[in-house]
Amino acid sequence: MQFVAVALILALAGARGPQETPPQDRVDELAKKVEELQKRVTALEGEREKLARENDDLKKQLDTMEQYASKAAETITRLKQALAEAGNRAPDPAAKGNDNPARPQGPAKSGPPEGPIAPVHGKIYSLNAELGFIIVNLGEDDGVKEGWMFEVVRPHRDEKGNVTNELLGKAVFEKYVETAKSTQSKLKIVEGSAEKMKYGDAVIAYRKMDPLPAKEAPEKETAARPEGHKFKIVGLNTDTYFLDVCTRDGVKPSDIVYVQRDKRIIARLRLDQVTKTYSTGKVVEGSKMAEPAQDDEILLKDPKTSLVGKVRRVDKTGIYIEIGTRMGAKVGMQFEVRRQGRSLGRMAVKQVGPDHSVCEAIGDLKVDDILPDDFAESVAE
Repeated sequence: MQFVAVALILALAGARGPQETPPQDRVDELAKKVEELQKRVTALEGEREKLARENDDLKKQLDTMEQYASKAAETITRLKQALAEAGNRAPDPAAKGNDNPARPQGPAKSGPPEGPIAPVHGKIYSLNAELGFIIVNLGEDDGVKEGWMFEVVRPHRDEKGNVTNELLGKAVFEKYVETAKSTQSKLKIVEGSAEKMKYGDAVIAYRKMDPLPAKEAPEKETAARPEGHKFKIVGLNTDTYFLDVCTRDGVKPSDIVYVQRDKRIIARLRLDQVTKTYSTGKVVEGSKMAEPAQDDEILLKDPKTSLVGKVRRVDKTGIYIEIGTRMGAKVGMQFEVRRQGRSLGRMAVKQVGPDHSVCEAIGDLKVDDILPDDFAESVAE
């Protein structure tokens, strides 16, 4: 660049003759232009380096995608071969009345053979509608295993704040996605369309369900329950709970029953189906203080032993809960604060209104430990 500046100055000098010197202001003007050209060249060099780095990154991504596509093509080829072999397999002559050739078995129609005991929720990270698969933020570290089935849902909230889940489809675990901590998985869409799904949609694993109790003999169906019999949750599948409560216990569809653990009501269930041997039900919206689990006790009547609500606000003036005089709250009444079924401590009512109360922490409980939406339940002083 300095050479260019000198050349421009000499050219200007030659134009004026060998004895004529260019004016100083002209020299300064040319020097400024040379400086601007230098800055522009520097900027272009920086842009070129940036584009080169982006080009390298794109090449790496392309290589990764090509490797992934190659593996996917190999998997598809193996699956096609397996299907062809299964279709050509002769029927088992030892199987009576079975005229159909053996076929590869997918998840059972009544529910997946495997699944978690506790709820497992995740979200879609990416998807490929053309190949019909999604990548989710759940992996080996989350306990995901072969055979797990997931529902893909999209939550919607109405004007009243009620949340409903739109079922978009179902997907089955195919393999872990190679990451530093194995925190992602590839799921194959088996129901629904990947085109309707998007980043951030929720995935919920089907939960493992033990077999329902065997149907009792007809002569026992009308027999009285033994004294002290306790009803329980005997199985679960996604958001449906199976109970050993039946028609002979005097219940019917739409009845409300109560889930009890450690002598505390943790949820209410509305019965959807009642048969001679079992019932099914789902959690009543807003009633769950802890996740119901297998072997939790079921009460057929409301024990009405406590007042239950949520913490709505925590500030310098106190802890505000959604329980007031209309529900029986009084000054001095004590409430236990719980989160996900775990006790945080106790607080006492210092002010009370028709629909809310203001409490203060007592004992070992600290105000900073309490969060909105924690549960509050009245306890005996």
